[in-house]
Amino acid sequence: MNRKSSLYYFVFIFLLLLNPFLSFSQWTNDISVNKSIVTSINDQKDYSLTSDTKGGAYIIWNDKRNNILKSDIYAQRINSLGYNVWAAQGIGVCTTAADQANPSTVEDGNGGVIIAWDDSINGDRDIYAQKLDSSGNPQWAINGVPIVVKANKQKNVKIISDGAGGAIAVWEDSLAGYWDIYAQRISTNGVIMWTATGVPVCTAIMNQKNARLVADGSGGAFIVWQDKRGGVDYDIYAQHLAASGASLWAIDGVPVCSVIDKQTDPKIVSDKLGGVIITWPDKRSGLGYDVYAQRINSSGAMLWLVNGVAVCTADSSQTSIDITSDNVSGAILTWRDKRNGLYHDIYAQKINMTGTIAWPLNGVKISITALSQTSPNICGDGSGGAIITWQDSTVGNWDILSQRINTSGNVLWTVGGNIVSNANNTQTNPKNISDGKGGCIYVWQDFRNGIDDDIYAQHFSALGVEEILEKNLDNINSVNVFPNPVTESAIIKLSNDKLNVSKCIGVIYDVLGREVDSFKIDKFKIDVSNLSNGSYYLKIFENKTAIAVTKFVVKK
Repeated sequence: MNRKSSLYYFVFIFLLLLNPFLSFSQWTNDISVNKSIVTSINDQKDYSLTSDTKGGAYIIWNDKRNNILKSDIYAQRINSLGYNVWAAQGIGVCTTAADQANPSTVEDGNGGVIIAWDDSINGDRDIYAQKLDSSGNPQWAINGVPIVVKANKQKNVKIISDGAGGAIAVWEDSLAGYWDIYAQRISTNGVIMWTATGVPVCTAIMNQKNARLVADGSGGAFIVWQDKRGGVDYDIYAQHLAASGASLWAIDGVPVCSVIDKQTDPKIVSDKLGGVIITWPDKRSGLGYDVYAQRINSSGAMLWLVNGVAVCTADSSQTSIDITSDNVSGAILTWRDKRNGLYHDIYAQKINMTGTIAWPLNGVKISITALSQTSPNICGDGSGGAIITWQDSTVGNWDILSQRINTSGNVLWTVGGNIVSNANNTQTNPKNISDGKGGCIYVWQDFRNGIDDDIYAQHFSALGVEEILEKNLDNINSVNVFPNPVTESAIIKLSNDKLNVSKCIGVIYDVLGREVDSFKIDKFKIDVSNLSNGSYYLKIFENKTAIAVTKFVVKK
């Protein structure tokens, strides 16, 4: 290809991606194929996922392509159509000779992304960060800027946006011998804004770990963690940091739950009213873990029962909890549940702002099929409900499944869940984020090649499928069906009167993209007598080239 031809080619591709009437989706409705994010040699795993706020996603992961013994940090952006925006196998965020691990990521509020990770470049683990713009260009120093560098280990970093183009990070810090919780704020220019070694969130005796945080809407953060200061077992504590880094609640935090036995692995979301809702696995019964929750206002006052309200106290253990705000009247939780005996299932529950349970006692069944279901992850659907994903061993190997549940607790997709991926071998550790249109993007670790872990993705609309036909085939020429909905038959109207209709055919697809009928277009008529009620797509071909598509509904 000569230079001039190359220029024309790249201009064409650029226009193709920009023009919605000429673009074709990279997403697929083939659940055994999916969308590859990275398939480079050696392992790519332990990823972090965040929205790009434009219907796509940023995916950050540990990558061993350069050294099978040490990880680098790589990143990819996919747009709403499922295309890789950056280099095909991702771009290097940090590729020094040291080991980088455990990335955490958040959109920066301006279309870019901030990434933090644990880094052994100085010997013991420290915390570093990088900011990329929407095109993948580093905005800070190559291989990142230090968030904290000091003696002993700092690990397990988590970050959120500070609302001003920067981020707030929280991590586990072993400077004093035990694990404590520290935090730091970094500006949009990559400059640390609080004390150089980080501000202490909790330095109480014994270990504090598994910190999570959420923005307070004013440049600060709410932070929650599990805490062993009592010396016997873990409790749950929380703190509110101002934008300045000052602690707004009691030094070393306020007790969220400090009853007997273990409370671990807390999760936190905003209550959308200036406070937060926190949930955790709780072993106070002595028999197994249950699900408890608490709501705290901005002043640190507990708004529900002391030590939390019971969300699920069914037999055996409920663990691996995840939570999302319903953006209406409370939060929706999901967890893995062993009440049925040998294997884990997936359940969900909604808790209102008053601390009352909204759905049936001990939760709604999301998946109770044979064998184990585990690792649930949840995101809101934008309509007061949620979409849940998990890894499922029903057919032997681990696959990825998903279910949508509405604000009333009714499941909306196939009983037992829709399959997201059933590729060869195992698919594990799924996460999902909203696409902003009622559906979501799924990402997971994938061992389909039988050699090492890669990372794959899939998109579902609110209907629980990839509506590739509706979204990406309204192109080139327009076509209409009248009347619509169709009861018996309808007229086809094409806007282009120069078409050679003798060479055109019409093909009808269902919402899964399966062909259900075809006919010569010169009839200019659709007969729906053999179609069931529902939504369909009419796609027009001229000489085997797709020239137009439209959606219609059959309602007899």
